[in-house]
Amino acid sequence: MRVPLSWLREYVAVELSPEALAERLTLLGMEVKGIERRGAEWRNVVVGELLSVERHPRADRLSLTRVTVGGGEPLDIVCGATNIAAGQRIPVALPGAVLPGDRRIERTEKMGVVSNGMLCSGEELRLTADGDGILILPSGTPLGVPLADLYGDVVLDVDVKPNRGDALSIVGLAREVAAVTGTTVRLPDTSLHEAGAPTTERLRVEVEDDALCPRFVGRWVTGVRVGPSPDEVQMRLLAAGIRPVSNVVDASNYVMVELGKPIHTFDASAVHEGRIVVRLARAGERLTTLDHVERELHPETLLITDPAGPLANRRDHG
Repeated sequence: MRVPLSWLREYVAVELSPEALAERLTLLGMEVKGIERRGAEWRNVVVGELLSVERHPRADRLSLTRVTVGGGEPLDIVCGATNIAAGQRIPVALPGAVLPGDRRIERTEKMGVVSNGMLCSGEELRLTADGDGILILPSGTPLGVPLADLYGDVVLDVDVKPNRGDALSIVGLAREVAAVTGTTVRLPDTSLHEAGAPTTERLRVEVEDDALCPRFVGRWVTGVRVGPSPDEVQMRLLAAGIRPVSNVVDASNYVMVELGKPIHTFDASAVHEGRIVVRLARAGERLTTLDHVERELHPETLLITDPAGPLANRRDHG
């Protein structure tokens, strides 16, 4: 399990160094197999502000931007993204910068105009899954600060054993850390406001094998518009080793990592008869999993289905 320390620290005070914390967890039987410092690959990448964005004189699909990083002369940088505008704070890879994958940024000429660096997308920095546009930072982000100082993190690769499902989450590990350091766990707020008709009027849940699934709970959510997750959510999921997909899928994966509660999200219009049935697979049933592979199901595989067939299995979260 990949554990970003910034996420862990929301729920428990961690004063130990990453190495000391790794030693404590290993002594508890949860071996830390590695320590990754996210952001160490961002060399010479700082926060800048767009002073102007104008059309490139020789290329319709490029823009000529003028950028300040808080000191020195403004930089002219050619950019092909379409989501940029004057006044935005953005990550700037200065000449000589190094990005993930050992990608080196130098001063270049693009269509007859010198470009003094590069404006970075979240994907290029491996911070978000968005590679189509530049990563737009909060308006109050301080200029000239190295991006690693703001978004760098330490991630522990923790080997949580199969018999310790209670620790297979950020909150679960926070409990362990609190126990060995004498601190207190700060649990996340899970309260919410509910309105409208009860879920039971819209959805029926049937559990055929209560030995393998003693409890299954459904909730009906309306007013959802599927789209990308906020950048902060994508950053956390990527640090935890999970690829962002959409706000709906990412929310379920976020809860799974944070609380250790696997959640499946389904389009209500695609659930036949408004019925969810939890049962074992039947002979000849097949299911296409999230990796787009169609798999033949074993009769001992526990499924989430509707009257038309399988929707997911217990390992296919999201």
